[in-house]
Amino acid sequence: MGSIRLADLAATTAIIGGAALCIYLIGFIRNLTDSIKILKDILRTNKDGINESLKELPAITKNLAEISETAKNELKTMKNAVKSVGEAAETAAAVSTVTTDLIGKIRGLLELIELVKIVLLKSSEKDGIQVKK
Repeated sequence: MGSIRLADLAATTAIIGGAALCIYLIGFIRNLTDSIKILKDILRTNKDGINESLKELPAITKNLAEISETAKNELKTMKNAVKSVGEAAETAAAVSTVTTDLIGKIRGLLELIELVKIVLLKSSEKDGIQVKK
């Protein structure tokens, strides 16, 4: 009579756990009910706005489609513009290279003329010819 059986202990633990679970479920259901009441109040308060939004939904969808189409066309235009700029940059680079080469050749020609002038001046000084500088 003085001992506790394992089955009695398991039953008591199950009853206490069940009671705790019931208390938790009651609190959960109460919070859920409060949340649903708040949601109903929000829907009642905003009923006119929600209905108006639903009526305007086709127009909004149409506007979004137009915006998407415009954005698509603008992206195509931008792509072509970027391509044109790239081609212009390539052309400018080629012109810059040709200009640099041309300037180098002109500089070389000027140096050659200067060298010829110096040689002629020295040659004329040796021969005793007066040359104006």
